[in-house]
Amino acid sequence: MMKRIEIVSLSSGVLGEAFVQHELEIGLRRLQSYGAEVFFSSHALCGLDYLQQHPEARAADLLEALQGNADMILCAIGGDDTYRLLPYLWEDDALLRAAEKGKDKIFLGFSDSTMNHLMLHKVGMRTFYGQSFLADICELEDDMLPYTKKFFEEFKKFDTENLLPKRGFIYFFLSKQGSEGRKKIAVITRYVALVLAIIQAIAIVISIDIVKPE
Repeated sequence: MMKRIEIVSLSSGVLGEAFVQHELEIGLRRLQSYGAEVFFSSHALCGLDYLQQHPEARAADLLEALQGNADMILCAIGGDDTYRLLPYLWEDDALLRAAEKGKDKIFLGFSDSTMNHLMLHKVGMRTFYGQSFLADICELEDDMLPYTKKFFEEFKKFDTENLLPKRGFIYFFLSKQGSEGRKKIAVITRYVALVLAIIQAIAIVISIDIVKPE
């Protein structure tokens, strides 16, 4: 269950600007309505200029969040600047050590946060490509969009220790495998994905050849 949610600004610092405070308050109320304790990382509300000038502060927030006591790390919003965190996260294996402590957390975000997903994947952490706080949870209408709400609420059913949904055949099957079994399944899945990608590439080449004008 997601009892504690930490919001981080790893890309843009817009969440700290006055013109989005109304949306921020809407989002806070929605998350709190799930019974969750919501809090912000140390620099999440420092604003556009500060966070643009201090990627090391954003990197520090991610490392602290991974090692903290939140069940979910929720990205504030996307942007185009997350790549600048790389030097600070890989220095002295900082991200690797932090991810070891944060491996049971839910990391959620999209857009520029794709870079964060890739970083965490590289150090063996499972993440979820999905909603961001400002773009989705803070929807200005009376409620979140139905599609957004439906899939965000799926996290209420998650066992954060195993990151498996507590229902359905997939959960039952994977829960019986143990950690080593799930690792083997993950490896097989990657090989299957690679084979499918090769088949798709071959199909594209063949189709191009077929339609090539004489």
